Amino acid sequence: MGVWRRRGLSGALAGMLAMAAGIVAAGERALESEVAGRKPNVVLLLMDTVRADHCSAYGYARDTTPTLDRLAREGVLYRNHLATGGWTLPSILSLFTGLSPVRHGLYDDRNVLPKGTATLASALAAQGYAAIGVTCNPYTAGALGFAEGFDVYDDYSILLDFETNLFGTDHRPPRKVSSDLTGAATVDLALRHLANVPKNKPYFLFVLMFDPHTDYTPPPELARRYDPDYTGFADGRINEFPDDHVFDDPRDLAHVIALYDAEIRYADGQAGRLLEALRQNGRLGDDDLVIYTSDHGEEFNEHGGLRHRRTLHGEILHVPLVIHRPARLPAGVEVDALTAHEDVFPTLARALGWPVRLGGYSPVDLFALARGEAGGTREGAGLRMRWAERDWDGWRTRTHVFLRHRGTGAEEAYALADDPGERRPLAADDPAIPALRRALDVWLAAEAARALSSGATGGKTVLTPKQREALRSMGYVR
Repeated sequence: MGVWRRRGLSGALAGMLAMAAGIVAAGERALESEVAGRKPNVVLLLMDTVRADHCSAYGYARDTTPTLDRLAREGVLYRNHLATGGWTLPSILSLFTGLSPVRHGLYDDRNVLPKGTATLASALAAQGYAAIGVTCNPYTAGALGFAEGFDVYDDYSILLDFETNLFGTDHRPPRKVSSDLTGAATVDLALRHLANVPKNKPYFLFVLMFDPHTDYTPPPELARRYDPDYTGFADGRINEFPDDHVFDDPRDLAHVIALYDAEIRYADGQAGRLLEALRQNGRLGDDDLVIYTSDHGEEFNEHGGLRHRRTLHGEILHVPLVIHRPARLPAGVEVDALTAHEDVFPTLARALGWPVRLGGYSPVDLFALARGEAGGTREGAGLRMRWAERDWDGWRTRTHVFLRHRGTGAEEAYALADDPGERRPLAADDPAIPALRRALDVWLAAEAARALSSGATGGKTVLTPKQREALRSMGYVR
């Protein structure tokens, strides 16, 4: 496991590109720069574990996201955007592939994305882009399929800085990727890799800013800014708590939330530093594309526990999405339509001239919605959570949420207009439930019929010992 470099296009991917040849020219015109012959650079900023309602751009009282706020003022904010996987691995793979979790089928680290699966990186690389990815979250390891299409996919350099002391022989205190700040190192590494790309070559840069993930250990000055009066004993190191932990004292919970907000502010600031460095280096202008989003949110006792990978409620699924390209997209626009991570890949694929009809991808065009044009409609979003006994499927619309446990058959439904926090389940005989149940069943059947045969690892993890140790420090592996 290390820095991944693309060796060439697979046969399956090359076949797809050949089928697209007749419409590539039109796609290049759709995505090309205002400068003749220049394709725009594409920057995908993914903030780990950031819920939309904790972003100041979405009305949060604390000033947590000045970078996102500026991008929203100059670009397009999607107000009802969903991450349909509920945690990192399935969510980002949906963002990369345009496929729902049912379609790509990756719920843990014992399956891998099949070689040759079309991804955002491979689509852009096929159009002449240099594709660079930087991450330190082990659940975005290249070996799981995240490296597909990238020239450089660095999933390891930052983890090398952390002494996990696996065998107890090192007397230095172990550092944990979950409790040390990594944002500055992530930005520095991304800039260092990008410096190897010629300035006349367009680039796709994917950067995952990990810090808002547990544990919440922000810089002390930010912690003091957001909760200066706290005198209790709670802190942001909650990875050792059970998933169903509930704070007895609301003041302790409020302090933990303040630390989470402070880490969002830190990561957002590092994202701003990255964008400013790109501008100063002549690598980012108004005709280039910046996409800012998150893989999932976080729970703070709203539904009986902490962290994520537990439920499919709104605090987990509702994440920010802002798209910024001032030269081509309107400024200060808010899109109210329901959108999801599966819409990002096909939106760019259409602009590139890819045959999106081949995969049955989402009809939603985020660019068209931003311009006020007919951009397709999403009546609802299918949801899936698969982790031990947390075995849920769901269907979410602008007005309702319907959830069903795969093992027990238990059902929950909520009316969002009257209950936006999803605290009061509808009665079993509520007239809205049959249509919601039917929509979920139709979606599940259609997605299962088109599911990939994800590569199995024979029950063995494909992650390195250091990555597994990092997952332990994050509370994922006991």
